[in-house]
Amino acid sequence: MATKHMEAFNTTPHHKYVIEENKFINSQQVLDKLTDKIDELSYELGETPKYPPLPQRYFMSPQGEYIDMTNVHILHQGVDTIKQLYSGIPHYDTFQEIEKEYQSTIGAVMTLRTATGTYDFMLGSGGRSGYAYRLQNNELGIIIFFCSRYKKLKTDDVLPEFSSDTEPYSHLKIECSPHLLCSTPVQTVQQMLDGFAAYFLQQGWQHSGIAAHLCVDVQGWDIPPDFEQRLVTRAKPKDIYLGMQSMEFDGGEVAVIYGRRESITYGTASFTQFSIYDKTREATKSDKIETWEEIWQSNSEIPELPSPYQKGQTVRRFEIRFHHRVIDQFTAYLAANPTENGLIDGLEPEMKTYAQLYQWLPSLWLYGLTSYRLQHSSTYIDPMWTILMTQVNWGVSQVRILKREYGKTTKGYTPSIDRLISLYLGCVISLYARKGYNSWDVFDELQKQGIFDYIVQFYEQRHYTWDWAEVQSHIMDDLDYKITQRRLAGNAVF
Repeated sequence: MATKHMEAFNTTPHHKYVIEENKFINSQQVLDKLTDKIDELSYELGETPKYPPLPQRYFMSPQGEYIDMTNVHILHQGVDTIKQLYSGIPHYDTFQEIEKEYQSTIGAVMTLRTATGTYDFMLGSGGRSGYAYRLQNNELGIIIFFCSRYKKLKTDDVLPEFSSDTEPYSHLKIECSPHLLCSTPVQTVQQMLDGFAAYFLQQGWQHSGIAAHLCVDVQGWDIPPDFEQRLVTRAKPKDIYLGMQSMEFDGGEVAVIYGRRESITYGTASFTQFSIYDKTREATKSDKIETWEEIWQSNSEIPELPSPYQKGQTVRRFEIRFHHRVIDQFTAYLAANPTENGLIDGLEPEMKTYAQLYQWLPSLWLYGLTSYRLQHSSTYIDPMWTILMTQVNWGVSQVRILKREYGKTTKGYTPSIDRLISLYLGCVISLYARKGYNSWDVFDELQKQGIFDYIVQFYEQRHYTWDWAEVQSHIMDDLDYKITQRRLAGNAVF
C-alpha cells in the first residue's frame, strides 16, 4: 500500500524573546535577519544558500491527535565508514618489502611515502579479511588490506609471480574511520586513498568499488516498544538487544523485565543493513565520547544558532550500511537507464569512488529509509521517519530515486541442478577432507571438473552476486568451514 508523509501541523509555537537594543523582539525576526545576511553573502559569492528552513516538527495523526516532535534534534549526519576497493597488479618491490618485514618482525612499523605525504603504519596479518596483510594507523584513521589470498603466488629465485599477472585483481582495500572522514574534505580523502593505490599497485590500477556506512545522530527520540511490529521491511532482524528495565526478587527466584531496546539491527552486512543503537553508550565504551561530544556541540540545525545538544541525554544513531555489491547494482541501473533519473547538473552516473558516492548521499539515505520504513499506521509514515527523510541536510541538493540492477539467472540453470550440486559438494568435500586436502587443494581440484561452471552458478545464486572475486571468496570461505567442520566432527578421520 502506498504511503504518504504525515501532514505537518503548522501551528505557531510559543516564541521565546530576546533583548536587543533595549527592545523585545520575536525570535523569528532574529532568524529572518540572520537568513537575510546569509542570502546577501551567498548572492555575492554566486552560490545557493545551503541553510535549512526552520524545522516543522508538529504532526497530526489520522485520529486528529497532535504529535509534538520539537524536542527531537539532529546532531550529526555523515559518512561513518567507507571501504574503497582497487583492482590492479601489486608492485613486486612493495610486496617483497612487506613480506620481508612481516616475516622478520611482529608488529613492524612501515613508512609509506605517497604523493600526498609520508605515513607510518603498523604491519600485521590480514586475518579473515581475505587479504594477506593489514597496515593500520588508527591515529590517521586508515586501515589498508593488501594482496588478496584468493590469487596464489608462484615464487622463484628472483621475483614472486602473481597468477594471471595480465589481469587486474582486487588486491587492495582501504577502510577509513569517522575520525578521518569527519575532519577531512572529500576530495582530500580521495586523493590520499588514490596515493596509497599508486604505492601498492602497478600503473593501470582502477577503482573497483566502494562500501559505505551512512549515519544520523538524533537526540530526543527513543525506540518505541512496538518498533518491530510497525517496521516494514523484507529483511529479518539480525540482532535485538534489550536493556534491563527492572528486577524483582521473590525468595530464590529472580524476575527480570527487559523493556528498553538499546540496539536493533536488520539485514546482513553483505547487502543493505539497518541499525539503531545508543551512540552515547557505544562512544563511552570505546573511549571516544569526548570526540563525539565535540562533534555534536559544533553542529546546529539552524545556521548561526547554538547546537541543541544536551549533555547527559542519550544520543541515538540511525545507521545504514551499503555493501559495495549493492552500490554496484545502483551504478549498473544508472548505466542501463541514463535518462530515467535525469542525470544533469554534473551528477556522475557512477559510484566507484568516495568522491562520486558523496554526490548521492541523500539518494542513498532515502533508499535505505524506504527499505526499512517505520509506519505510524497502515497509511502514514511515522513522524520520526518523516524527519529523517526530509530534514537531514547532507549538503547535496540533488536527490534522485535509486534502483538496483539485479543480475540475471544463467540460462539452463534449474532448481534440480542446484540440488544435485549441493549433494555433490557435500560428498566431495567429505572425501577430500578424509584425504587431508586443504581448501586450496580442493578448490584446484574442483576447477578441473567439467561441471565447475555449475558450481560457480550454484554460489552465484546462493549469494546473489555475479562478481567473480565475490564468488571465489564465498567458495573459499565455504570450503574452509566445511573441511574444518568435518574434521572436528570426526567425519574425516584418516
